[in-house]
Amino acid sequence: MEAAQCWKPLPVNSTPLKESPEGHWRAILPVLLALTVFVASSRPIPGEFGSIMAQWDKVVHFFVYGVMALLIARLRFVQERLPLGAMSSILMVAAFGITDELHQAFTPGRFCSLDDWLADVLGAVTFVTAYVHWTAYRRWLEHRVVVREGSKFRIDLPPVPMPGLS
Repeated sequence: MEAAQCWKPLPVNSTPLKESPEGHWRAILPVLLALTVFVASSRPIPGEFGSIMAQWDKVVHFFVYGVMALLIARLRFVQERLPLGAMSSILMVAAFGITDELHQAFTPGRFCSLDDWLADVLGAVTFVTAYVHWTAYRRWLEHRVVVREGSKFRIDLPPVPMPGLS
């Protein structure tokens, strides 16, 4: 099956990015996460957390960079360019991971690690692949929680537990 046939875009419940507050927030979230990563990696790890971080470091990298890639893949202008958009979100996160590792090489108490970068890329690939190919997961993520009905808003939580593979 070709990559283009694997992707079946879902109808998006919001207006185009420039008109939708939801779209603007979606564009801001990966930037905020990248800034958080940059600030956190600019500081040396306190001694008491060093041993804890050594055990969980790769797991943290996997999830943080996976979420970052997922946030980018969920952007409307990326979704309109699938499957290349999904690949570009992975490449953007991989490039950011390289710059973050190089940045850590110059931060006291930190070091540059190829293993960290590989965990970053593996997280990005895993999260974006699940989003693109797992329809139930994608629908669950795209479920609109705050629904506007006239002048009122209501909360519509997604189904719990998340649907299984489909």
